Amino acid sequence: MTDLLKGFIEKRAIFEKKKAEIEKSIEHAKQKGIKVNRHELKILPEFFEAVILGLKAFEIRKNDRDYKIGDIVFLNEFDGEKMTGRWTERVITYVTDYEQKEGYIAFSIVSPY
Repeated sequence: MTDLLKGFIEKRAIFEKKKAEIEKSIEHAKQKGIKVNRHELKILPEFFEAVILGLKAFEIRKNDRDYKIGDIVFLNEFDGEKMTGRWTERVITYVTDYEQKEGYIAFSIVSPY
């Protein structure tokens, strides 16, 4: 087995484990009566990289999904034509529409790990 294939298999296993942990957390919140939404969003590479590096801890988005504190955001890197396969998840910690264009909000995000 090549090193590239081994690396892919390892990354896929990590992805599946993290996905299962998030699903378990969502299910636990639902059992406690806490409404947790999960939002899958596209993000351009330059912004994705800034989030990954911890330089960008917010998003400005059209509020068409009723974003709330505690919701989980899956940011999928999108190069303008296709998904790159890179992703990260974040938890919304603050939401505001202050000084935003009509129908838009800004929200703070942190890593759940």
